[in-house]
Amino acid sequence: MRDTLVGIVLAVALVAGLFALDHFCPRSSSATVNDVQSGFVGEKTIGPWQLACLPGPSGPASKAPVPFSLNPNPRTAAAVVAGQSLSLGRCRTTLIFRRKDNPKAVVLIIGFRLAGDRLAMIVRFPVLAKKGDTLAMRLVQATLKLPVSDCGKGGCLAAGLLGQQAQDRLLASPRGVLVFPVIQNGKPLGMLIPFDGLRESIAAMHRAES
Repeated sequence: MRDTLVGIVLAVALVAGLFALDHFCPRSSSATVNDVQSGFVGEKTIGPWQLACLPGPSGPASKAPVPFSLNPNPRTAAAVVAGQSLSLGRCRTTLIFRRKDNPKAVVLIIGFRLAGDRLAMIVRFPVLAKKGDTLAMRLVQATLKLPVSDCGKGGCLAAGLLGQQAQDRLLASPRGVLVFPVIQNGKPLGMLIPFDGLRESIAAMHRAES
């Protein structure tokens, strides 16, 4: 995956009205976030982001494949990232959206996992694309592009590994706009994504995996 410096003018139709964040909770204090140290097992809520670390070998990555799907339970979800089985860390940072009219229905998950010294970004979203399309995350100074590796009745999966420059720009942005491949009325369909607490959650994930 690569990020581009070329500004692309997009007429974005925000669809946030269709979804609601999993829950709205106060940001964790710095003291609480700092409780996440090497070998941490459990869950922490940092802003709207959720950090979860399963029991397992410490270090930058375990040999178990990463679970990620529309099912937010990491113990039962499918283990596929960009069509490949990767050796990723035991922790994940996720932002979960549910339908406003059916809070039990998870419709969008944005997740991050460690892949050695790189960061994997994984997005599970409704069927607003087809396999081979590109999902984009518009930032203030860049556009990150993720290949759509799979689409089915349960939704689509897009994933990729971020280079250091792409990661730095992501964590320096106050928010992003997730732009889906689908076009409606000649305009790309997009959704505003808050990054409050993301930098702190990623830093805590690094500490837990160290």
